[in-house]
Amino acid sequence: MANPTAYRKELREKILKAAMAEFMQRGLKAVKMDDIAKKMVMSKRTLYEIFADKEELLYECVKYGSEEELNEIHRTASREGADVVDILIDFIHIRLKSMSSVNPKFYAEIMRYKKVADFLKTNHDSRRKEGNAFIKRGQREGYIRKDVDFELLGAIFDRTIQAVLDDELFNEYSLKRIFRNIIFVTIRGISTQKGIEKMDRLLEKNPL
Repeated sequence: MANPTAYRKELREKILKAAMAEFMQRGLKAVKMDDIAKKMVMSKRTLYEIFADKEELLYECVKYGSEEELNEIHRTASREGADVVDILIDFIHIRLKSMSSVNPKFYAEIMRYKKVADFLKTNHDSRRKEGNAFIKRGQREGYIRKDVDFELLGAIFDRTIQAVLDDELFNEYSLKRIFRNIIFVTIRGISTQKGIEKMDRLLEKNPL
């Protein structure tokens, strides 16, 4: 083999993508390592040589997905002329696209895995700091209001999402529909008139 390191890296990425798709579509409890091995047409032994167990595989999947989402947002942010409204609308589209085929059990079950739960908390705290800088940028650009308590709003938002999962509201409405309404109302609520007008123009061209 010309470059075993490159092959191993490519194989690992393919496993992560295939496993994440299975986890999100079927839920975590329903998916076994055997299922992933069969999906990849490889031996279970080979899979275990790359990932020690299901929790490590899930952890790497979540980490990989988080990095990919962040990279996609950064690509929008680095686009010439992009402002906070452009980035926010792109972020919503990315999230809604990822949620369109997600089994709600995925989110309900994921916090049972301690390593994954610890990563998500750390990642959430890091994203919150980036979010504060983003809000200040939006205020400077004139798109985000300056009279909102964003620390309190963030706490309310987190508890709203938790309540959705705890009460299993996803049994009545799709996750995509729930998220769209929560985030859409929240973003419009923190926007200035200038921000709302810009948002409406973007959504007229590319509705959520």
